[in-house]
Amino acid sequence: MVLYIDDLDRCPPDKVLEVLEAVHLLLALELFIVIVGVDPHWLDRSLRHQYRDLGTTENAETDPYLQEMPTQYLEKIFQIPLTLPAMAPAAYGRLVASLSPPTCT
Repeated sequence: MVLYIDDLDRCPPDKVLEVLEAVHLLLALELFIVIVGVDPHWLDRSLRHQYRDLGTTENAETDPYLQEMPTQYLEKIFQIPLTLPAMAPAAYGRLVASLSPPTCT
């Protein structure tokens, strides 16, 4: 089975963590392939928010473990990350124009 998850970056941080935990459980079974389309910055912020109590020490800003924790957490779940490059403004304009209906003049 292939499970596709999109728009995870529209969920509140607690739901993001719940979905990531469920994905981790599903990936333990050979039956599932999970594809997640999401802004990685949102995942990072969500994890930092959910685990904010870990950063209450005086050295939270400089502690290498606390700085790398979200990245390491995600690496445990996603074995093959694929990052798409940012779209150039001209290409974005062409994409939007191709999706818009032609105007009559």
